[in-house]
Amino acid sequence: MSFPADEQIELSPREVLPLLEDGQAVAIDVREVEELAEGVLPGALHIPLQALPHQAGRLPAQRVIVCYCATGVRSLFAAEALRTAGLAAYSLAGGIEAWQRERLPLEDRPRG
Repeated sequence: MSFPADEQIELSPREVLPLLEDGQAVAIDVREVEELAEGVLPGALHIPLQALPHQAGRLPAQRVIVCYCATGVRSLFAAEALRTAGLAAYSLAGGIEAWQRERLPLEDRPRG
């Protein structure tokens, strides 16, 4: 898969999956704790949206950051903020709901 264009800020679930599988990307779940029971993307880190500005420094600058939430609204704000901080950040279009519609793999809990 080719690297996403810089002007593109949303990636579809089918674009994100291979980035996660080959280690090019890390998923950041920006939902609240009570929302995590639905499952998380493989290898995801959990950093709620409100905490993200204080945690941006711990994110891997050498990897693509894919933010996601329930429907893709909060993650779009997160991706824009991380881009402002100089990171290669994207939002999962449609959020975890779109991921589930595609029947893509989920894990029980986030890392970190």
